[in-house]
Amino acid sequence: MPVSPQTRRRHAYIALAAAAFFWVVLYRFPPGQAGFYPVCPVYALTGWQCPGCGMTRALAALLHGHVAEALGWNPLVLPVVAGFVAWVIAAYRTPYGGAKWPNVPNFAVAALLAVVGVFTVVRNLNW
Repeated sequence: MPVSPQTRRRHAYIALAAAAFFWVVLYRFPPGQAGFYPVCPVYALTGWQCPGCGMTRALAALLHGHVAEALGWNPLVLPVVAGFVAWVIAAYRTPYGGAKWPNVPNFAVAALLAVVGVFTVVRNLNW
């Protein structure tokens, strides 16, 4: 079932509003100082860091301009932010350009899953 251009644009606006709210809260209440951020359930149950562990602290560091610290918390922070920005731009431009959402090739999905899998294993090795 195709999604109308108006629905795509509405979704992009909702994503932008949610991101803006998240950034304001993250900027005002850093994870190291505020106690209301959730604990990763994977880490709480297993003691292993999932691919998203440290992402909130990394985003907070990135928001304050501390790129090296952000990469220290989670090296995937920059690709995640870039992917989100690209998704919002594509969602916003699609209704006006008339283009359809691009299909993601299977090899790209497999490569992404492989990178995330290797990243998860490497970050949990105790060297």
